[in-house]
Amino acid sequence: MADIKSRYHILDSLRGFLVIGMVFYHFLFNLRFMFRVNWSFGIYDATSWIQPIGASLFIILCGVSCTFSQNNFRRGLKILIAAGAVTIVTAMPFLDVDIIWFGILHFLAVGVLWFAVLEKLLKKVPTIVGIIGCLILFFATFYLRSGYLGFSPTASLNILWIPPLPVAIISGINPRGFWSPDYFPTLPWIFMLMLGTFLGRWVPLFKDVLQKNPAPWLGAIGRKALLIYLLHAPVVFFLAYFISKI
Repeated sequence: MADIKSRYHILDSLRGFLVIGMVFYHFLFNLRFMFRVNWSFGIYDATSWIQPIGASLFIILCGVSCTFSQNNFRRGLKILIAAGAVTIVTAMPFLDVDIIWFGILHFLAVGVLWFAVLEKLLKKVPTIVGIIGCLILFFATFYLRSGYLGFSPTASLNILWIPPLPVAIISGINPRGFWSPDYFPTLPWIFMLMLGTFLGRWVPLFKDVLQKNPAPWLGAIGRKALLIYLLHAPVVFFLAYFISKI
């Protein structure tokens, strides 16, 4: 996907659309929870259900991109450095914000690196088996954060084991007493990323459609998703602060 002429532009455009949605969501989040602007409460509450859907699609797209990346180790390390920068910046005491210990960038870095390690093994898994398996495992591990293994907290296995806090935070298994404003533990989200790697096998089948470029500006945003993620936080923070003072 390095050659701009041979890129799957529809996927870039979808990623760009999701990036715009992410910026808007974080802007509303700041208005609602950090500056408590009254009129933002209703808008945030009415649209907050969209966030997990957008995040899931973004993670799936990252998995699809893994299928075409020539060096997922380098890609994963690049994301990991960006994630570390987010943690360092949010940990600065003069900002007075909650520290992001394991947000979506941290997860994507771990997920991409895991795929790089397991890529040869995953290629042996039939596509349909991989897709169905990832969906089952995603929903089966969805409540691990609450200490349950299964499809609902009321009818699942209660996980009594509490791992050391760093392991709990990264894995998502019983991270009791932990909270972060942006938290995407490896479980269950690794299965959503792996789902994208299996779906990516079908992308070349729709080459003629996906390589169309109806919205170049949206695709350009999608190709700069990581940079925009890093830069948007201070912009929306100060914009929300300015609006709160009006």
